[in-house]
Amino acid sequence: EAVSESSVEEAAVFFVEAFWVSTNGGACSGGALRLSRKERRLLEAQMADDFRTRYGCSWRVGSQLRQGEGLLPSRLLLARGDAGEVIGCVGIEAALLDPIARRVLPARS
Repeated sequence: EAVSESSVEEAAVFFVEAFWVSTNGGACSGGALRLSRKERRLLEAQMADDFRTRYGCSWRVGSQLRQGEGLLPSRLLLARGDAGEVIGCVGIEAALLDPIARRVLPARS
């Protein structure tokens, strides 16, 4: 399912658990992190803000769009299990490539 404003917090909570905290996903960053409740909530809020910045144009329309948003498509998707729990997420972003410099241009360019 496509993430919306009403599910972006849920996506952030899942991502923090899967990538930063769990021993499986946490191994990507050198192992699981031990976070206090306050640190975890702060990281979840930062992830939700990042998701809104990167993917918000996929659920905001018209006058709700911020300047420069929606020029290139992006989408954050959630996978849910049989009980409705989040079991995965993936972000998809289109970008422009500078073929001479051989680098991806920032989305805000």
